[in-house]
Amino acid sequence: MNKKQAINIIVEHLKKNYDEEIALINGSIVEYEHIFVFYYQSKKYIETNDISDMLLGPGPNILDKHNKTITYYGSADTENGAVIDYCNKKKYKHNILPDTNESTIKNGMSENELDDFFEKLEAEAKEKFDYEDDCLSQEKIDKIFEKN
Repeated sequence: MNKKQAINIIVEHLKKNYDEEIALINGSIVEYEHIFVFYYQSKKYIETNDISDMLLGPGPNILDKHNKTITYYGSADTENGAVIDYCNKKKYKHNILPDTNESTIKNGMSENELDDFFEKLEAEAKEKFDYEDDCLSQEKIDKIFEKN
């Protein structure tokens, strides 16, 4: 399936399943190996940019290239999250990394790598500044600055 065929399937599906005029957001179709991801919104909102015309809830949506089904994800879902979820459920291979957030990748480091980094940093600080507690007393802080 090529992108033009995908657009035709998506547009027909939106016309058939919605009472109001819905439009595919221009430039929103992203092709992956097994799927297309797309976004839609009310045509009126796209024309007016008035929030009262906006559809609430639609997020990334997936068109499966193999069976031509469409799966909807909500606005709380990220594109990467939806792709990973869908591909994992279908057992499709993908090379998508989870989104950057507090529980996944930060600055190129996994949560475990960050934990290891901070443990090492803390150990070095304890060694260098000769303290055992999780916090420094004012006396120890003064002593550190005297050494430097």
